[in-house]
Amino acid sequence: LGSEGRGADRRSDGQPTSPRTGQAAGSTGLGAAWKGRRDAWALEAAANLAGHSQRERALRYGELGAEAPKLDLADFRAALSWREHHQLEFGHLSAGNHPLLAASFASRGVGVRARLAPETDVAVHVLRGSAIVGWDDPSGLEEQDHRQHVLTLGTELVPSRPGALRAEFSLLDATLRPLAAFNAGTVADAEQSRGAGLRLLGASADGRLGGELAWAHTRHTHPFDPELAQDGALVPVRASQANALLAALRYGLIRQEKTQLDLEARYERNAPQYRSPAAGVTPDQEASRLALQATVDGASARLQAGTRVDNLERVVTLLRTRTDELGGNFTLPLGTWLTRPSAAPAAETPRAVVSAASSTAAGGTNNEAASTTNDGPAAGSAAGLNPWPALSLNLRRTHQRAVNAPRPEDSGIAATHRPDQVDTEQQLQLNWTLGAHSLSYGITRGQADNRQPGRERADFHRLAHQGAVNAQLGERWRAALSLTRTRSLSTENGLVSRNVGGSLQLDWQASERWTLAGSLRHDLADDSADRARLAGDGAQLQLTHRFGLPGLAGTKLPGQWFVRLGYEAQRQRDNVFGTAAAFRAAWVDWGLSFSFF
Repeated sequence: LGSEGRGADRRSDGQPTSPRTGQAAGSTGLGAAWKGRRDAWALEAAANLAGHSQRERALRYGELGAEAPKLDLADFRAALSWREHHQLEFGHLSAGNHPLLAASFASRGVGVRARLAPETDVAVHVLRGSAIVGWDDPSGLEEQDHRQHVLTLGTELVPSRPGALRAEFSLLDATLRPLAAFNAGTVADAEQSRGAGLRLLGASADGRLGGELAWAHTRHTHPFDPELAQDGALVPVRASQANALLAALRYGLIRQEKTQLDLEARYERNAPQYRSPAAGVTPDQEASRLALQATVDGASARLQAGTRVDNLERVVTLLRTRTDELGGNFTLPLGTWLTRPSAAPAAETPRAVVSAASSTAAGGTNNEAASTTNDGPAAGSAAGLNPWPALSLNLRRTHQRAVNAPRPEDSGIAATHRPDQVDTEQQLQLNWTLGAHSLSYGITRGQADNRQPGRERADFHRLAHQGAVNAQLGERWRAALSLTRTRSLSTENGLVSRNVGGSLQLDWQASERWTLAGSLRHDLADDSADRARLAGDGAQLQLTHRFGLPGLAGTKLPGQWFVRLGYEAQRQRDNVFGTAAAFRAAWVDWGLSFSFF
């Protein structure tokens, strides 16, 4: 349970930074869960409420506006089980295991799961057609023409070894009104969809070989919707039928204690007009991917290649595009490899020599503190320093292009409209752990190579640096510094854009109850032609106090309050249009919160 507010604010332009300055705002999150068991029966229930004193921050304000309740039901679920093989569930559920037909579709409704035989199970769910929250429609099934029915029947084809080979049959029957989910800002259309799917999963006994094969067929249409028609004449939509296919395979080429090598392959083809409202499948697309994953003594590498094409029916008046992707990810734990202790037995090596070797490997010197023979703080501090970073390298290349040339007089697509671009990116990240401190540095280089006819010089080059330092300045002080610099070049006009930024944060843990934290930020953006310039500064200082209130059975209920001072300033200048603007703002925020569990 929390309350927060803005005590005061000022802006140089005279406008308030908050329309509720001087007013308090309270928020609450209430959750409850219960489980019980008696003989072969088990019951579990859970619910979560969310509330806010300001209506514009209520859970359903985007859907109901001024009618949104300040305290609302976020989600709930209740389930009654018998012998752990049969279950009746109610509330916010997810249904479906089929990746092409019904892939964990989540909404409010009712479901039944049952074990028909030792190797056969079934699940039936009736859910609302779109996501829902709130007190209205507690069952989720009041709208009879806005539901999705999902059935999944599965059986183990090798009962002696569950998971060896499993077959699943799925059915979907959906009737949807033009209602979007409570948190979606889309224009929905009425829809009717029915589909069936088959899925086959298998894995070898040692887990080295596994795969999945899925197929689905759907038939859907869009019935007449008077709200969408707006009293106009619409051409009726013909019902369409389409198939989708997915195949995935993984194989462990090498399985050793410190070395693993896995091969993954995936193929998916979704016909034009294929659609399932319970699965996020992109229609009219064929995609394949091949990946090789290796792990050697803590290091990892992943190489992958993939291809996507559309316009599967090769309609001559539409573009057919192809996207080829190549990528690589490499991780090397240099700090672990290069600071391992010597293989010599510890009993044969004097403790003073071991300490000196550890200090030298960590970048220190063989001084008196390093050569001590006890286990005091000096030895532990030297062992914690590690000059070698953990290294990660990411490489990516994407080539998207049109592979056909529709006639301009039939399609309206000229040669200059056909896309052809290659994007490449290389990213190197180094992370050091230096005892209680840490240091990181990253560099990213990217290029957009436009090969579209007539725009061959519309290329972009980008180079970015990022650095961060986290330091423990004693037992109670901690500091964090981050710096960024980005340089972008437009080859077409020779314009260089620059962005530089940095932030500093200091935290002081004065005691177990008192904390003081402050931060500073500065950002600057300009270009080589001095067309525009933007600068920004920010600062915050927050004091936090934690306390305990007497609770039941002698327990303490945790709570905290804070006061935060904030400042922000921005200055911008546009030399092309001869304009300039600047403003400053300062404010004071406060907050109080309690936790009852």
